[in-house]
Amino acid sequence: MAPAQCPWRRQAPREHPRYPSHHWPKQESRGRTVHPCSSAHVPMLLDQLIAYNRMENYPSLIDIVLSHYQVETIHPFRDGNGRLGRLLIMLQLYDAGLLDEPYLYLSAYFNRNRSEYFEELLSVSRDGTWEEWVVGVIADLQPQAQSNALVVELAFEGVDVPVFLHEASALVIFAGWILLPFAAGYYRFREADLT
Repeated sequence: MAPAQCPWRRQAPREHPRYPSHHWPKQESRGRTVHPCSSAHVPMLLDQLIAYNRMENYPSLIDIVLSHYQVETIHPFRDGNGRLGRLLIMLQLYDAGLLDEPYLYLSAYFNRNRSEYFEELLSVSRDGTWEEWVVGVIADLQPQAQSNALVVELAFEGVDVPVFLHEASALVIFAGWILLPFAAGYYRFREADLT
């Protein structure tokens, strides 16, 4: 299912003068090694990703999952790429009209399935298992979204929700409302800049 229009491909590992193995040490300390693309290619790859997102090649949900994979493999920052990727899923779902409000706490799913998630990312890069990746992520998002909706509904009804669930949902609601105008402004700025 690799889209023909996808211009991104993994580049050589990013050069890092302090770490001759070219691995980011923080990721290694978590038991995984990340080989991000060359930092010289990051701006071009992000521009290509934005252009791809505007083309609406597939149904929105599929494009969102493909975009998530690309953000994670471009790996534009030294830290926070996973959080950014999860936030972008939520904002893209909201923008596509697939969420009524910009809240969806995805970290619970990703934390529960961390090893499988990274193995599936690697499998797409190594073996081209795009279809399995897309189907798996979509299948896993639905129960997480239902769980989030229940937590928020209970909280709004005044039901005592376990603190960690309540705080996580509140944080995501807050982050979505704060960052959505910024993200929308950024894309408007980029569109104006390109025309």
